[in-house]
Amino acid sequence: MRDLIIEPTRKTPEIVFKCNGELYLNGISLPQNVIDFFMPVFSWLEELKAHSPQRIRFVIDLVYLDTSSTKAILSMLKVLKKMVPGEDDLEIVWKYEHGDMDMLDQGEVLQRTTKIPFRFEEIDE
Repeated sequence: MRDLIIEPTRKTPEIVFKCNGELYLNGISLPQNVIDFFMPVFSWLEELKAHSPQRIRFVIDLVYLDTSSTKAILSMLKVLKKMVPGEDDLEIVWKYEHGDMDMLDQGEVLQRTTKIPFRFEEIDE
């Protein structure tokens, strides 16, 4: 199994998913075809599941995401939740720019929907 690295574009995020369970999603997520864009991510997660990770840390640091990307991230979170042995073995870090209440709200909605505790980090622009 290899790390998954997808370089960012103007409309797609940087994705760095490491085999050690460190997952990063950074930038803007506005892909034209969300299914095509995130398909390698879900394939990689299925491969990671076979390796039974003991701990996963997923850092989501997005400036903007569209509705389709939100649904894809929700699906990723559900997969990750089933993958680890216990609730304490999944750490979700939701970063948002100082004063960006819309991004904070989106993270809070995902937290409530998945019932996974998030750590929210407000960062300077």
